[in-house]
Amino acid sequence: RIMRDLSGLMTTIDSMLAVGVPFAAYALPGEEKYVFVRNREDGPFRMVPWSSDAPAGGAVWNRSTPRGEYDRAVEAIKNSHTPESGKTVLSRAICGRLADGRSFGGVFADLLGRFPDTLRYIAWSPGTGGWLGATPEVLGSLNGDVFRTMALAGTRPAAECGPWDEKNLREHRMVADFIIECIQAHGAQAMVDETAEMPYGEITHLCTLIGAVMPPDLTFDVLLRDLHPTPAVAGTPRDRAIRDIAALEAHPRRYYAGYIDISDTDGLRDAFVNLRCLNFDPVTREVCIYAGGGITALSDPQREWDEARRKAQPLIDLVFDNYTE
Repeated sequence: RIMRDLSGLMTTIDSMLAVGVPFAAYALPGEEKYVFVRNREDGPFRMVPWSSDAPAGGAVWNRSTPRGEYDRAVEAIKNSHTPESGKTVLSRAICGRLADGRSFGGVFADLLGRFPDTLRYIAWSPGTGGWLGATPEVLGSLNGDVFRTMALAGTRPAAECGPWDEKNLREHRMVADFIIECIQAHGAQAMVDETAEMPYGEITHLCTLIGAVMPPDLTFDVLLRDLHPTPAVAGTPRDRAIRDIAALEAHPRRYYAGYIDISDTDGLRDAFVNLRCLNFDPVTREVCIYAGGGITALSDPQREWDEARRKAQPLIDLVFDNYTE
């Protein structure tokens, strides 16, 4: 059902969490209305994990990634790549407990107004646990036979001006090329917009919108299956990057860097990569925020650490009091 009463939405969310009833609440990019559903695992709001080979459930991860562990992982990836060989997306965990006096319904309500051009959502079920976020990245949308997606890679502070550096430009091209090749492998012609900047809080991304008319024998689910995970959340070559992530990340990604698949009664489909998100336990109030970035032979550990912190900062501000590293 569609809701516009924000205080009522907060109360409903917190009530559902208190009694353990599965639900999802979300607002699509650019929408001011909030959709609330009593959800099932196969309902209109479906969460797909990062990897079918890795556990998606379990207790909320409660150990923040130590700086030394992160730096060693960055150096290992850097030393295994040449500037032309590809990248691996390395994430880190930022963990703690929801600040006293705050509720997860209230956090979601605050998030709704901060990032109106993103998918803002909160969901809980026994299978997935609690998740909340504001993701800017579209994995795919389908309206009739028109498919749309985006390459979203390359990040710098919002205050930084001038030309983008080669590390970010190369990282962005890897993602765009992968998506275009995937679409064309299915017999569709990719329609590619000019690369532009997408602001997100204190950071700016490089973004290229990509579209295609779907061939009659190609389904949305097949295309999503082949696109996921894109180099924006895994790396390239993809198989090698996934092996790097399994070896170097101590924390389980679960639904971080997976995707959220939303369908409506008109047959429209929207799938969003699950970024700028956190996993939470409504009983213990434990929270784990996930953030990462693409590591290449040109990466600097300090810049990568700071970039992940900037990506996570809006959620850190909403759930913690005076968080320090």
